[in-house]
Amino acid sequence: MAYTTYDKPGEFFNASPTTAALALTADSITLGLSDAGAPTTNFLTNLTLAQANLTTGSTAQMVFGIVDGIYQRFNGILTADKPTKFNLTRNGYTDEATGELVYNYAITCRVTPGSLVAVNS
Repeated sequence: MAYTTYDKPGEFFNASPTTAALALTADSITLGLSDAGAPTTNFLTNLTLAQANLTTGSTAQMVFGIVDGIYQRFNGILTADKPTKFNLTRNGYTDEATGELVYNYAITCRVTPGSLVAVNS
């Protein structure tokens, strides 16, 4: 099956009908980590289970892994097939004082009025 817009989660996250990087249950969403057992589930390529560990992991690494995983997927889609209601750009630099890589992401999402979910309302 060929996708043309990647506007649906199954198209964007799973890439093809045989890839299962995104899994859903009644109350959770799962995206595969880079050290997941099966390569077809490895969506978050810059995040390991150890980095996401609730007590010993890194919040910065976890947020980076999620956002950069989405960026990598978006960046891999041909321009003509990019989602129509979602755009993501990235730029970065090396902090000369610390040697750290610093990434900035710009995310644009177009949503229909009334489609947002009120949290804790």
